[in-house]
Amino acid sequence: MELTITEIAPAPTQPTIIDHLYQTIEAFPPTYVKTMFYLTLDWSDPEIDATVVCLFEEYFEHYVLAKETGKNQLKHYQVFIIIPTLTPYNNFIAKIKYKYRLRGRATENQPRQYGKVKDKLKNPENALIYTLKEKDYRYKGFTTPYIEEMASRSYLKPDEENNLYDIMIEDIKARIYQIQEVAHQDYINVTNMRISQIAVVESYYQHYKRLPTKSAILNLLFKIGELTSGYYLDLLNL
Repeated sequence: MELTITEIAPAPTQPTIIDHLYQTIEAFPPTYVKTMFYLTLDWSDPEIDATVVCLFEEYFEHYVLAKETGKNQLKHYQVFIIIPTLTPYNNFIAKIKYKYRLRGRATENQPRQYGKVKDKLKNPENALIYTLKEKDYRYKGFTTPYIEEMASRSYLKPDEENNLYDIMIEDIKARIYQIQEVAHQDYINVTNMRISQIAVVESYYQHYKRLPTKSAILNLLFKIGELTSGYYLDLLNL
């Protein structure tokens, strides 16, 4: 009896983890949510840090989790995430808020302990660069070369970075947000305009290593929408 050999098709190649990594932010579908938020938790506590990392692994597929220390020595996490919808974020916040009894609203003497940027990020890449600025971070869902490239751009000199000005604009907005939310107790009696001015001066000095001129401050305030055309003309007595 003659035997026939049936050719067996090779098993389909299983996708590797690298197939699920996005090289750049632009590679994500436009419907995905790209946002920033913070958590005021003491990351120097090993138990807290381990718990936060475990929860991030559970709820998020693409994130950068950075450790920061504010001027008041308040330790907190600065976070950049990309998610299909806000559901993972909402579920994560509900879980960690319950576990650590985090405040969602500022009181007279106590700031909020978590919060998300309210508006859609105009430049998510600059927001990511800002998140990486202190170089103490972990990430998931991005390639290592991409994250390292973004982190390296946090400290480029003006003549090495064509879009440094745009990065500074995002940095100023993030600083305003941090002052209003994270360091609220230190600025209770400070107007929003003064907070914006403080953020402009701090960001400008960080990027250029010199204090800004009055015209530079006014220009940046106008750029971020804090200074209107009419108010600027009033300053010039026109």
